[in-house]
Amino acid sequence: MKSPCYVPSAMREAVVEAAPASAPPAASPIHDAAQTLPIPGGTVTVGSDAPFFREDGAGPARRLALRPFRIDAHAVTNRRFAGFVAATGYRTEAERFGWSYVFHLFVPPGMAAPSPVGTPWWGQVHGAAWATPEGPGSSVQDRLDHPVVHIAWNDAAAFAAWAGGSLPTEAEWEHAAKGGDDAARFPWGAQEPDDSSAMCNIWQGGPGGVKRIVSQRARLGSLTVISQK
Repeated sequence: MKSPCYVPSAMREAVVEAAPASAPPAASPIHDAAQTLPIPGGTVTVGSDAPFFREDGAGPARRLALRPFRIDAHAVTNRRFAGFVAATGYRTEAERFGWSYVFHLFVPPGMAAPSPVGTPWWGQVHGAAWATPEGPGSSVQDRLDHPVVHIAWNDAAAFAAWAGGSLPTEAEWEHAAKGGDDAARFPWGAQEPDDSSAMCNIWQGGPGGVKRIVSQRARLGSLTVISQK
């Protein structure tokens, strides 16, 4: 049995109490149009009338008008985020809170990592943050081209503003991900990924355990930037 990969509302309320906000970083005109893709506007369909997990809020399907925009071709890497931190001194919410969630298979052996009720695949690790993704002793130096992780919405918005863009709306993100096919369940069509066709970072498993991890690393809070319209 599969289950949705989300944080229960009680846990969201518990962790949103808040670390003091970092000062907004000054804007930097570094957004490179060569690294973005043009997405045509128009009237598009977002959501679904047959969502796989209704509790994820993916339905109903609705028609929306979108203006043309450009979006990053790839998720923001550790290398790019490190440049942002070096230029601004920004500290992420995970750094200011002092902890973040780590996928349980990446929690160092013997480390206490309590899980929130309903999501046993996440463990609370003190010291886990974007530069130390599995906690103290870990590093991103051997994965600078991997997507940056442990990024909260405020962190993502700060990076996007500094990079000269903004975060995509849910509708913009879904429209871009569908690749122009509003009827597609996945970017490549209707076929669900299986053990022989892993074409995205996707959860396979359930509350009792994990069948398989398609991606090499769990991407908690990976970041994509939309350029100015």
